Amino acid sequence: MPETHDTDRTFERLLTSYRVAEPDAVLMGRILNLGAQQAARRTRRRHWMIGAGLVSLGLAGGLSGAVTVAIITPIEPYVRADQETAFGLVQGESEASRLQEEQ
Repeated sequence: MPETHDTDRTFERLLTSYRVAEPDAVLMGRILNLGAQQAARRTRRRHWMIGAGLVSLGLAGGLSGAVTVAIITPIEPYVRADQETAFGLVQGESEASRLQEEQ
């Protein structure tokens, strides 16, 4: 096994002596720019997802509230009077003046 030990030492010396050249400034600038763009994109996506979650939560709450009210509220027959609107009974001029005179 001495040959293996010598091979290991030779390989170790070769790896220790190997040096990687420094990257140029253009490459480093591109890498840093790309990293900043990806971070901004990730932040923007996260904010959109939070907003979409809140909108979904609001819609789910509104829908469940509407369904609850529809289920709990009893259905009563509604008979509409002659001059009745959604806001109540509409009074004509003669009826309004008659009511004022009575008061």
